[in-house]
Amino acid sequence: MINQLIVNIIIFITGLSTVLSGILIQLNYHIGQNYVMNYGVKIFGLNYKNWTEVHKASVVLFLIFIICHWALHGKWLKTIINKKLFKRNLQVIALSIVFLIVSISGFISWMIFMSKGDEGLRKEIIEIHDKVGVVLSVLLIMHTIKRQQWFFKTLNKLK
Repeated sequence: MINQLIVNIIIFITGLSTVLSGILIQLNYHIGQNYVMNYGVKIFGLNYKNWTEVHKASVVLFLIFIICHWALHGKWLKTIINKKLFKRNLQVIALSIVFLIVSISGFISWMIFMSKGDEGLRKEIIEIHDKVGVVLSVLLIMHTIKRQQWFFKTLNKLK
């Protein structure tokens, strides 16, 4: 239980950082830029490069702890699959699928950038990443709200 709590707290913090930095990047650098971004504009003292570094670091930590989270819930996941309990768990299934789409699109755009590949393709993939990322943010909020009672109950047990 303590491992789940620690993992969930780290997921919450890194998830919040990922969502906020992603929204900040999207609103200030992606939307309405017509493929020409002003990389030098600073928001809260950080420019585009700095914000993308914050976003990438948050994403990497978020991904690591999501994998830990899935591992901690491995028995539950197997039960859902084996007993075909998909209908009762649509929110978690949707969250997982959307998370994978956002992760893969972000990783592909990152790899295109690192390999100095087609910038137009990279920006098209970022558009998908940005839009599906908004859906992911909403699903993460819903998932967190649905489980807040467990979180506070677990915290109180530690006192």
